[in-house]
Amino acid sequence: MSHFTKVKTKIFDKGVLEQALKDLNYQISPVNVVHGFGDAKSADFVINLNKSSKSEIGFTKNKDGSYDMIADWWGVNLTTGKHQDDVNQITQRYAYQKVLVEVKKRGFVIAEEKVQGDNSIKLIVRKWQ
Repeated sequence: MSHFTKVKTKIFDKGVLEQALKDLNYQISPVNVVHGFGDAKSADFVINLNKSSKSEIGFTKNKDGSYDMIADWWGVNLTTGKHQDDVNQITQRYAYQKVLVEVKKRGFVIAEEKVQGDNSIKLIVRKWQ
């Protein structure tokens, strides 16, 4: 019996999400199916969290343009032992990449970047006139 659950996100930009996943060394599967224990669900795209297992997270696009994460989280937790960490890491990296895109769009550059003790990222941006 699978334990598929959706996690709502504020992720809207697929290109930025793909870059965030690449930064985290996840590869997008050519198969758009998330496998769970004895079940499978379709998704817009899927990543494998662990090459030695079928621990996968799928991303499904909603009508509002946001993406949900879908997985057999029970299975993910058995494989990685940290499904909430996986979700947090993906959403943090997405936010980081989205900031970089928006900063560049507005003519700013990253002047300084520091990873804090709590793993938050501090960015200082500048714009030269």
